[in-house]
Amino acid sequence: WGAANIELKPLGPREPRKRSQQALNAGAAWFDMPRAHPDLKTDARVLEARGFVNPKRFYKKTDRVSEFAQLGTVIAGPFDRQDDRLTRRQRKTSLTAELLADRDAKAYAKRKYNELQAAKQPKQHKASRKFKAKFKAKKKVLLTSAS
Repeated sequence: WGAANIELKPLGPREPRKRSQQALNAGAAWFDMPRAHPDLKTDARVLEARGFVNPKRFYKKTDRVSEFAQLGTVIAGPFDRQDDRLTRRQRKTSLTAELLADRDAKAYAKRKYNELQAAKQPKQHKASRKFKAKFKAKKKVLLTSAS
């Protein structure tokens, strides 16, 4: 077996790849799918919370957004009903924008917010009354001791 002068380097911890070295797309095997845009991640968070938007409907748990993802556009066919399509005015640039423009979703969110605030308020009001009473008592003690 002859001893060759081979120098072995010790294995050390792997250095993480820098962002500039990371692939910009998923590669040819995945049809060069681009990295997920931050807006897409926002829309994915909206999809995860869609049970809040429509509480009377059950939705399965959604998958996480992959590191590489892209969106497509749904084009209405000639056999789709006219009232199922969105008008140009209703179309927005993202799912989040469409949800914020939806009147029913806004009304539901506002109603729920007001209910939560009303439920919290008596507790906060009671706590603030206690705090004010303590403060007044301390102030009285200081005033009586000073005179």
